[in-house]
Amino acid sequence: MSIFKRRKIIQGLHGFAIETGTPLLWRNLGRRHLKPLVKVVGIPSDGFSLYSLRHTHCALRLMNSDNVFVIAADMDTSAAMISSTYGHVPRAVSQASSDRLAKLLYGT
Repeated sequence: MSIFKRRKIIQGLHGFAIETGTPLLWRNLGRRHLKPLVKVVGIPSDGFSLYSLRHTHCALRLMNSDNVFVIAADMDTSAAMISSTYGHVPRAVSQASSDRLAKLLYGT
């Protein structure tokens, strides 16, 4: 496969096309499709981006007690990066673990 074909594959979201039938390009997704949608539903668009949705997705999965390694694999990053970036996100598993340890130590 030539470098030009690979580059086109990376730039286009396969299986998705715009009204004209051409591939939906990642770099245009936010500006042409997400921003108008956000405006229609009345969400303030200041600071709102596809990348902010990525952060929201990760935080919600952590709060849902999903496995960090699974989240990291799904997001194409490392578990260490997830832990360092989202260490402030409250986790139900951590709280449950702390509660069990307190019960074990203090009988409460």
